[in-house]
Amino acid sequence: MSKTIWIVFFLLVSFNAFSFLAPDGTDYKTVELKKFRVIYSEDSKEFLERLLLIEEKIIEDFERNYRWALKDRLTVILASDGNQIANAFSTAFPKNINTFYNGGGALLDYFSMQSWLFALASHEGAHAYQLDIKQSISQVYYNVFGSSPIPHIFILVPIFTNPNFLLPTWLIEGNAVFNESRFGNGGRLFSGELRALYCALVKDKKLNEKRLTNNHLFFPYTQEKYIVGGYFFNFLYERFGLEAVNTFYFAQADHWINPFLVNSTFELHFRARYSDLINEFLNTYSNFCHQQKKLAVDPFSRSVFLVPLSDDEQEIWSLASDGKQTPELFVVNKTDETIFKKRVDLDAEKIFKIEDGVFVSNDSKLVGQKSIKFSLWDESGKEVERYRGKIISDMRKDNLLWINPKESVDEQILYYNDKKIGVTHSSAKFDKDLNIYRFIQRKNERILYKNDTPIFSFKSFYAKVVDIDDTGRIYFIGSTDFGSTLFYFADNKFYRAIASDVIVDARKLNDKFLVTEVSSEGYEYKIATLEFSEELPSFYDYKFTHRSEFEIYSNIPSQTATSSFAITDAKDYSMIKNLEFHGGNSIITLADSNVSAYLSMNVADPLEYNQIMLTGGVDRYNGQDSIEATYTLKKYLWDYAIYHHFQKKYPTNANPSRAKENEQESGVGVIVPIIESKNHLLFSSLFSGYEFTDRLHTGYGTLYYQFQKIYGLSFFSYRQFDLVLEHLVKSDGEFENANWSKWSMDVKNETFLSVDLLFKVTNDIELPLSLINNANATPIISAPYSFYSSDNRKQSLRTGLEFKKVVNFSYYFERFPISLRRLAPKTFAHYFYYEDNHSSGNFYEVGVGLTTELLLGHLAPFNISLNYITKEFDENHIVLDTAISF
Repeated sequence: MSKTIWIVFFLLVSFNAFSFLAPDGTDYKTVELKKFRVIYSEDSKEFLERLLLIEEKIIEDFERNYRWALKDRLTVILASDGNQIANAFSTAFPKNINTFYNGGGALLDYFSMQSWLFALASHEGAHAYQLDIKQSISQVYYNVFGSSPIPHIFILVPIFTNPNFLLPTWLIEGNAVFNESRFGNGGRLFSGELRALYCALVKDKKLNEKRLTNNHLFFPYTQEKYIVGGYFFNFLYERFGLEAVNTFYFAQADHWINPFLVNSTFELHFRARYSDLINEFLNTYSNFCHQQKKLAVDPFSRSVFLVPLSDDEQEIWSLASDGKQTPELFVVNKTDETIFKKRVDLDAEKIFKIEDGVFVSNDSKLVGQKSIKFSLWDESGKEVERYRGKIISDMRKDNLLWINPKESVDEQILYYNDKKIGVTHSSAKFDKDLNIYRFIQRKNERILYKNDTPIFSFKSFYAKVVDIDDTGRIYFIGSTDFGSTLFYFADNKFYRAIASDVIVDARKLNDKFLVTEVSSEGYEYKIATLEFSEELPSFYDYKFTHRSEFEIYSNIPSQTATSSFAITDAKDYSMIKNLEFHGGNSIITLADSNVSAYLSMNVADPLEYNQIMLTGGVDRYNGQDSIEATYTLKKYLWDYAIYHHFQKKYPTNANPSRAKENEQESGVGVIVPIIESKNHLLFSSLFSGYEFTDRLHTGYGTLYYQFQKIYGLSFFSYRQFDLVLEHLVKSDGEFENANWSKWSMDVKNETFLSVDLLFKVTNDIELPLSLINNANATPIISAPYSFYSSDNRKQSLRTGLEFKKVVNFSYYFERFPISLRRLAPKTFAHYFYYEDNHSSGNFYEVGVGLTTELLLGHLAPFNISLNYITKEFDENHIVLDTAISF
C-alpha cells in the first residue's frame, strides 16, 4: 500500500506541475476548423475572429515553407484573463498545442512588435511545425502511440516519435524568431537592443559551436538562443532560401534512432558541415560587429538581468542582480548625483516607488490561489491590491500609465488612470505636465505621439521614449546599425545624443544621462555626457522584407474590422466530452529468451482538467505482470486522483522461489493547497486506500510547509526551510509517524550550510512513508541508514549537518551528449539514535561528496551526487544517488 500512496501522490504533483491554466473558474468554448481548433474563454471572445484570420494565414504559409501538413491538428488556447502571464508556449506532447496568455504588454519593447497575437501565432506556430514533423519509423509509432517526449524501447533500440524535440535550443528558437520577423509585424530581428546584444557577443568572440549548441550558464543564458539563433537562420535564408531553411526540420526528422546527428543533416541538406556554417556565420558578422562602439566609462553597477530604469522628480532607480543572491537596488539622486545602494528582495521586473518611499515590483503572480494577475508586489510578496490587473509603464505620484492585459490580447491598449487612451506599440512616458508620449506603428513607420498628436516619424519597428526635459525635448532609444542608442528630436531633425551603440535604456541626470549599456557579460549602469550628432535611427533592411510575405500582417483586417463577425458553431467546452487520446509509450526488452513489455496510454482533455492513465506490464523474466489505472482531476483548486492496481506474481527460472499470488489495491487521494505565495508554500495531502488481498484499509495524511528564496541562476536555494509531518495507519493497527525538517542557507558566495532533523515512530518497520523517503523532501543523504536496517527499530531519530561550496567550472562538448555545467563538493556528518522492543543505541556517520550539475543531450540539466560515507560500525562504502530536473 505504501507504493499506492507514493504513486497517487506523484501523479497529483506531476499533474499539477504540467497544468497550464490557473483554476479561476472560467468556462471555455471551442471552435473547430479543418486544420486547427481554438479553445477560448468568454473574456477573450472579442479576439477570436482576428485569431482565426491570423492562424489561417500562418498555417497556409507554414504548410508551404515547412513542406508539411500537421499530422496532429493544432489546438490554440486563448487563456482567460485569470492567466495574466507575459508568455506563451508550444508543445507537441501530449498534443500539438499552442497556448497564448495576455501579458504581452510587459514585453512590448523587447519584441518590437505591433500585434502580440500575431507574434505568438507566428513564433509558437513555427514550433508546432518543427516538432510535429515525422518520417519513416517515427510516423509508424506515432500512428499507434501518438507523440511522446521519451523514446520507445524495442529490445535495445530507442525509437523517437518526435526526433526534432532533441535539437539544440538555438536551432528551435532561432528558427521561430526568424519566422516571427518575416511577416511585417516586427519581431526580435528588428529590435535595436537585441542587435546590440548580438553584436556585443560577436565582437567579443563569445560565440562558438560548443556554446551555441549547449544550454549553458553564461550571459545572456537562453536569450542567446533566441536572438543569435534568429540571426543564424536569417544567414541561412540569405544563402539557401526560405524553403531550404524551414525544410531542414523535415530532413532532421529522419533520425528516429539518434536525433543528435545534426551534422549529418546539415551536410545532406545544406551541403555544408554544421561547424563550418557556424564559423562562416560568425565570420560574416565579425567585421560588421567590430564597428560597434561603447562608452569608455566605468559602470557604478552591473546586472545579468535587464530591469528597466524608473524615475520621479528627484531620483532614478533600478535593480541589479547576479541571479544568485538578493538583488541590489540603486537610487541616484537627480540633484547631486549621489548613489545609494541596498539589498532588496524584489523581483527583477520594473520597479516603482509608492507612498512612504516603498519600492515595489510590477509582476504577475498567483492571487488567492485561483488566478494570476499583474500587480505591484513588495519584498515579502504582498500585493498592493489597487494596482491589480495593470502592466504599469510610468507613474507620477497618483497618476498611472498602464496597459490593460484583458484588452491587449492583440495590440496593447494604454490607459491614463481610468481613461482609455488607445493603442500603443511601445512603453509610454509622462512629462512633468503629465502629457503622454508613446510610439505607434503604421506598417514600417514608427510615429511618436504626444497625447493624440503625431510629432515625428521615421522608418523602424523599434523605439521607446525614455525622457522629456523641461524644454520639451523628447529623448528616445532607437536603432543604430550596430545596436541601439539615445536619440532626441529637435527643430525637425533627429540627433544621436551618445556615440555608444549598446545603450538600451536612459534617464536624464542634470546635463548628463544615466544609461544602461548591454555588454557580452551583462548590463552596465553608467553616467555619460552627451555627444550630439545629426543622425536618423536605422531601419533593419533584410532580404525577406522585400518578399510578398512581409505584407501578410498589414493585409489582415484589423480588430475593429473583424469584431462584427459572428461565430455560429462555437460549443461549450466539456472536460468529459473533450477527452481524447493523448499518446503513450512502449518498452520491449528481452532477457534469457523471456520477453518483458511495458505499455502506457493517456486519455485527457486539451486543457488537462482531467486525465486517465493506463499502464500495464508483462515481465516474464522476473515473474511479475501488472496493470494500473489512474484518474486525476485538476480543474478545481483541490487536485484529486483515483487509483487501482492489479499485480500477478509467479515463479520463473530466474526467480523460482517466488510465490504464485495476486495483489490488488485501490485508493483515492487529494492535495489541498493552503498557502502559495512568493516565498511560502503550504499544502496537505490525504489518501485512503484498500488492499484486497489482506483486506486492509490504509489512511495517510501529510502537512508540508516550505519557505524558499531562490534566484534565477541558483544551483541551490539561497534560503530554504522545509517541514514535513506525516502519519500512516492501517486497519490492523499498524502505524507510522514521521516528522522532518531542514534548514539551508547561502552563508557567503555560494557556500551553503544545511541542518536537518528527522524523527520517526512506528510499530511496523516495513512502512516507508512516501514524502520523506521518495519525494523532493528527501534528507541530506538519500538512504538514512537506520530506516533501512533490518533491525526492529520502533523509534528513530536522525540529525545532520552539511557544508557545500558551488564551483562554477563548466565543460561543454560539441557532440558528446553529456556536459558539465557546475559542481559542488561537500562534507557532512549525521548522528542516529534508535529504540526497538528490547534495546536502544546510537551511531554516527561522516562523509564527503560531490554534486554535479550535468547537461543531458545539450538541453536538460540534471544532478548526480556521489557520496563517500564512513560509518561507526560499518565498512566504508559509496552511495550514488541521482536527481533529475528538466
